[in-house]
Amino acid sequence: MITYAEISIIICVYNEECFLKALRSIKNNYCYNKIEVIIINDCSHNPITNRLLHWLQKKTKVIIKRTDKNIGLSGARNLGISIATSPYIIPLDADDILPPYAVDLILKTFKSQINVDFIYGDYLKNDVEKNTHIHVSNAVISTQSSLNIFALLNNWTLLGSSPFKKETWFRIKGYSLEYSNNVQDVDFWLKALKNGMKGFYVNKILYIWNISEKGMNSTYNRKYNYYLLQDHLEFYSLYYNKNILINKIVNGLYSNHEFLELIKFYMQHFWSVKLINHLKVVYIPVLIIKSLKYNKSIVK
Repeated sequence: MITYAEISIIICVYNEECFLKALRSIKNNYCYNKIEVIIINDCSHNPITNRLLHWLQKKTKVIIKRTDKNIGLSGARNLGISIATSPYIIPLDADDILPPYAVDLILKTFKSQINVDFIYGDYLKNDVEKNTHIHVSNAVISTQSSLNIFALLNNWTLLGSSPFKKETWFRIKGYSLEYSNNVQDVDFWLKALKNGMKGFYVNKILYIWNISEKGMNSTYNRKYNYYLLQDHLEFYSLYYNKNILINKIVNGLYSNHEFLELIKFYMQHFWSVKLINHLKVVYIPVLIIKSLKYNKSIVK
């Protein structure tokens, strides 16, 4: 029986049935008796999911909270972390798993590296459909066990499942709701880095990421990369040329037909925009007219 939790694992579920794999991997961890498991049922309507969660609530010590309406991954994680009773948090996706030694190693590292705000390590990237397995080493974004921010921005391999202190979550005001179910993890870490949070690298696989066409990352839309870059422009500008970043955002918003956002951003940064991108903005009304004509032809 758990007398007090030393670390909390937050799993957010929306109609997934595969979360039992995540739970099994948690139970197989060496220090299971120190773990508090919290599942946020984000208003699932899948009857199998709900039956499984109801059974878990009756038969196990897993804490299960159901939302009254679907609040998205950011909102669900924020809810789970807010009720966690331990100082350390592991956000675990419903379709992924932890190696048996992971939680014990994470706890020992937090206790030995008292000044770090989050821990990250290597991970195994499994493609479920293709049956391929890739070991992703985060040594490439590390310098003497510390996070190298420039290397990270150049090659983003920091996963949202990296464990952090609950205090870190408080200080950066949690996950942003505007990026829920898209790039909420990247936004979370960017906010942490902007606030001077320190990461510590563990040279071991801490996480097994199962990628599937029907998985939690299947709804990812690249257009949010440009919204994210826009929101964190000043931070990125510490490491890259600001004018290049501005034109990258303009081009990205244009390519994704985010015209209203593009025009607003364009007006703010008019004098930094290259000629080719000025021409693209001028051409927007033509694209809109073509789109309207095409839609009318489909209706007919």
